[in-house]
Amino acid sequence: MRSLSATLATLILSLNVLAATIRAVGPMTTARQEHTATLLADGTVLIAGGVNSMGPDIPLHEEIYDPQTRTFHAIAGMETARLGHAAITLQDGEVLLVGGFSSSAANSETYTPTLGAFSSLAPMSGERYHVGAVRLADGRVLAVGGNRGGMAIGTSEIFNPTSGAWATGASMSQPREGPVVVRLNDGRVVVGGGSNASPVEFFDPASGKFTVVPNTLVFALHGLLLPSGKMLFVGLGMLQVFDPATGAVITSSNRLKTYRGEAVVLLPDGTVLIAGGNVDGSVLSDAVYIWSPAADSLTSIGKLTVARDTPTATPLQDGTVLITGGFTLPGFASSAVAEIITFGPSRARAVRH
Repeated sequence: MRSLSATLATLILSLNVLAATIRAVGPMTTARQEHTATLLADGTVLIAGGVNSMGPDIPLHEEIYDPQTRTFHAIAGMETARLGHAAITLQDGEVLLVGGFSSSAANSETYTPTLGAFSSLAPMSGERYHVGAVRLADGRVLAVGGNRGGMAIGTSEIFNPTSGAWATGASMSQPREGPVVVRLNDGRVVVGGGSNASPVEFFDPASGKFTVVPNTLVFALHGLLLPSGKMLFVGLGMLQVFDPATGAVITSSNRLKTYRGEAVVLLPDGTVLIAGGNVDGSVLSDAVYIWSPAADSLTSIGKLTVARDTPTATPLQDGTVLITGGFTLPGFASSAVAEIITFGPSRARAVRH
């Protein structure tokens, strides 16, 4: 029997959240995939890096999305062309860009929004393609895993924004390419998943050490912290909830039709938006869903204008969500398509797969 709270959560979800409208904006000034889209303090979005059909070492200009005009405009390019990198907002509002696939991707750099300029920093120890990174509570940035020379790596590094230098950190229990890295409310960091199913690990900033959480196999390519303090992992069609307090992993009864390449983002009401993705390698998804943690319900709210793999999703200050780029089929062509998803009252039907 369903609990009263779950029933109420489903009712509220149906009545108040899910009259979503999905409208094309832009397009971006250039097609790109494996880029980042970072919300800036003034409400605009920095679109950085990625690759178009010309190849990974061809520099792309970066661009800014303006939510007032719903348009994109080009800005100067990064110091290093990169894709599959990470972008982390620092405490002072600058954006740290690290890793990626490039001959010089050991380089790191910052973007200063007030100047509209990129500046090179001290390099990392080496290339980290599909790196995982998160800002720690004290302002430093932890970077873990990635791919170097075609092999997943298990090392970590920590960036100190005061000195602008990187320091070697501890190693994880195993190599991880594309790990999920999320800071908890207590300051610890959860690392899980990546290119292979793997157990969850805690990183303790005080000790600088990683600790494996037993019996926590997750199939994660995306992840985020829920308002409850638990973590959602998304990957291989599964939604898995990890409880840091107990170490338990619970797999939702809902299944996605996609196995990778979704855009996943937390909404202001505590629900989770899941858009796009790859169904089977030859079919891409244009579906947009909302998953409710309280009700464990997966609800269809519409379709993207173009089905694609690895788009980005960025929550904006007005409560809307910006979806950008990714690749389409046939030909794995990069896309310049962008959409805005707006939410409002509606009736909606919860669906299960």
